[in-house]
This record gives sequence, C-alpha cells and structure tokens, in this order.
Amino acid sequence: MGDHEKERLFRTAQGIHAADGLFPCVHWRELLYHVRAMSQPNVWIIDHRDSFTWNLAELVRVTGMAVPRVVPNDSTELEQAVQAGEKLILSPGPGMVRDACHRATFRLLDRLPSFTPVLGVCLGHQILGVHSGAELEHLAQPLHGARESMRRVKSCPVLDGLPEEFPAGLYHSWRLASAPWPEELAVTARDSGGNIQAIRHKSRPLYGIQFHPESILTPDGALLLRNFLSLPEKG
Repeated sequence: MGDHEKERLFRTAQGIHAADGLFPCVHWRELLYHVRAMSQPNVWIIDHRDSFTWNLAELVRVTGMAVPRVVPNDSTELEQAVQAGEKLILSPGPGMVRDACHRATFRLLDRLPSFTPVLGVCLGHQILGVHSGAELEHLAQPLHGARESMRRVKSCPVLDGLPEEFPAGLYHSWRLASAPWPEELAVTARDSGGNIQAIRHKSRPLYGIQFHPESILTPDGALLLRNFLSLPEKG
C-alpha cells in the first residue's frame, strides 16, 4: 500500500470515529482494519467442507489484498460473485471429484463469465481439470503431509516469482492423469516424479494447483496467492 492510500484510509477511519455518537469507546486506529477491508475486493472461497478452507482464508486475509468470503459450494450467495466476476478460490475437500456433494461446483463453473479468475486448490484443481475434460487416476501411495519438490515447466501468472524448483506440501490420494489431456489446458508445474502439479487454461484466467499454498510445507504459498489476487477481474 502506498503512502497516499495509507493517508486516505487513516483520514477515513478518523472521520468515522469523529462522527457524533458513533463508536465512542473505540480508538480510531481500531477502525482502520475495517475501513481498509471495505476498500478491498472480495475473493470468494468455495468451501467443499474441508478444514483446510479456513487456513486458505486466513492466508488470503494476511496478504492484505482481499476480503475472503467463505461460502459452501451450493450457496445462493455465489450468484453475486457470478454476476460481478469476482475472484473465486475452489477449496480442497474430502471425497472424489464426481461425488454428489461437489456437483454444485461444476454447475458454478458452467455459468461463470469467461473473464472470472479462478484458482483451484487440491480438489479444486482436480475439479477444474475434470471440468475441462481431464481424467483422474488413483495414487498407489497416498500423499498426506508429504513435502515434494515442484518444478515449473511453463509460464503461469500465479507462479511468477517462485523459484524454478520449489518445495510444496501435498495432501491427496488422486491426481490428474496425463492422458487423455484436454487441448485447452497447459501443465505449468510437475513434481520430481513427473506428476501434474499445476495447470492453467490457455484462454481463460483459470488456474489449478494440486499442492497446498496454505500449508507450512509450502513456504512460497503466500506469494502464489498474492499473484492470484493481483490478477485483473475483467478482461
């Protein structure tokens, strides 16, 4: 945040505090957080009923770049996000992509404006892949709390600034299969075994990561989220 923006927010917070009868016992600086939040865009975190969702929301909050709004994947509130083209994060979650409880996320993707930025994490990444025509395959050895080395293999805005090779935390037992592979998707990162770890759509701002940016095992997770939150919301 630049000095001019800081000054504007300070003055707004002071003005609210000075209003007659409002917040008589609250120091104006305590209002700054709320005023700053009002000036930030929303990012909708689509909850697939997973505890990791709240870790993602906290990481978004500490970036100071957006207000995380956590809603179930079948919430009617999401119509606001659809109409506004606001950023969406598809959370991790239990079960399999095609479970009945995840169908609402596929319906949501069907009606999103083409300019809406979406980041899928773990299950959310798999949903983006399958929605575009990819297939899933089961891991011979599930990875839960494993730290693996990721390698960037193609340019991608959400991976900008990350090292060519970087560590990340994995918590999954399914992955996107390499074949058949939809033409509209590009693989942007793989692990040391060659498995797909990140994807992007070739013509829309849709991005998926199999690893968890909110995990302590992913030291560059905050940078990745800042990259996503910096994307324009309308083309």
